Amino acid sequence: MGSICIVVSTPLPPREGISNYAVNLARELELRGNEVFIVTRGTGLKGNSVAGLDIRAWSLPFLPVYPFHTELYAFLLTRFIRSFNRQIDVVNCHSPLTLPPVTDGLVVSTVHSTMKDDLDPARVKDHVPLMSRLMKPFSVRVEERLLAGSRVITCVSHHVSEQVSEYGIDPARVSVINNGVDVKTFSPENRKEEKLIVYVGRLAQGKGLFDLVNAAKLVLANEPDYRFEIVGTGPLSSPLRRFAERLGLSSDDFAFIGFIDHSEVARVLGRASLFVLPSHHEGMPTVMLEALASGTPVVATAIRGVTEIIEDGKSGFLAPPGNPRQLGLRITQALADASLRGRIAREGRSLVETHFTWPLVAARFVDSVNASVPGALE
Repeated sequence: MGSICIVVSTPLPPREGISNYAVNLARELELRGNEVFIVTRGTGLKGNSVAGLDIRAWSLPFLPVYPFHTELYAFLLTRFIRSFNRQIDVVNCHSPLTLPPVTDGLVVSTVHSTMKDDLDPARVKDHVPLMSRLMKPFSVRVEERLLAGSRVITCVSHHVSEQVSEYGIDPARVSVINNGVDVKTFSPENRKEEKLIVYVGRLAQGKGLFDLVNAAKLVLANEPDYRFEIVGTGPLSSPLRRFAERLGLSSDDFAFIGFIDHSEVARVLGRASLFVLPSHHEGMPTVMLEALASGTPVVATAIRGVTEIIEDGKSGFLAPPGNPRQLGLRITQALADASLRGRIAREGRSLVETHFTWPLVAARFVDSVNASVPGALE
């Protein structure tokens, strides 16, 4: 039996993709016979166990003493791991902005997207906080140190692995292990389709959401019986609401639902005629895989991380990024052909069952670890 500590910097219980990945990977690794626990950042001065999970998890104190916060957290993490008084075989650090602890175990980094890509000046707009822009050199340096200190690096897509190569990493240390889906929770058997088009995710820079608002205006002019629902929260929540109001979109036509628990996402996707992902860049969008697994046809932008999964007209519908008119046209075309949507929905489900289940993700992770240290994990 191997022991593994999974380290994330995002909240638990999961509210977004990285922590969702960590929790599902942990469950599968335990089912394979490993001892697993997760560590994340807390808000207090004392570490606590995390309630509401069926996996062991702790939050450690996180003190925002910039720019020393990552060093301090790595020190606290090192002390926590040593408190077990035995060897931890694998420490799996998930980006962003995590430094590995000092450990005799194997350090594995899982990269969901790189800071270089997230803070690319070509994409950094006014809505990105000034602090994030000013901290870019520091953030990139933290990422460099994480990758340099990792014996094994896994990336959620080939696109992300190409970003990682920009740090001069030996390709032999890097493997691609995609995101996964719970195909029982996200299933066509749960569909109760309505005339609904949904987006689920962070309301944040890089997601192309102003494009979606513009596209919705075009779609609803041709398909007035449909409505849009935007599920999620983030820094663009208020600006997007104001923009939709300026375009004359009422809450009946274009509704902002806010945050919902991940257990409710399957129900939302099961009601939708289409799921739309208008992003300008992505690593490997989990919610898109969940839509495919749910039998909900996907309209997405033709960006790396998406085109590794979606083939236009076969497993989904693609539109160029940053082009609201083409996005609206593609949505309208998809709504007009129910037979094509049905074929694409079946193809999407088959794709997920074949390549993107959590047992497959866990098996690939174990293979990558054991290729470096044979027998480290079951």
